[in-house]
Amino acid sequence: MQNQRLVLSQRLLETTQLSISQVAEQVGFGSDSVFRKHFKSTFYVTPTQWRTSFKQ
Repeated sequence: MQNQRLVLSQRLLETTQLSISQVAEQVGFGSDSVFRKHFKSTFYVTPTQWRTSFKQ
């Protein structure tokens, strides 16, 4: 379940302008700090770094 949330968060970071806190809330994490921790431990980059890599 957590992996599904993280994959959804990747898509939201790539395709929306939602803040990191809003993305965390949309995918069901209780706080953005918990979201950031799980995102980085899974993908080895922060949510902000992930988003930056998709900006053109």
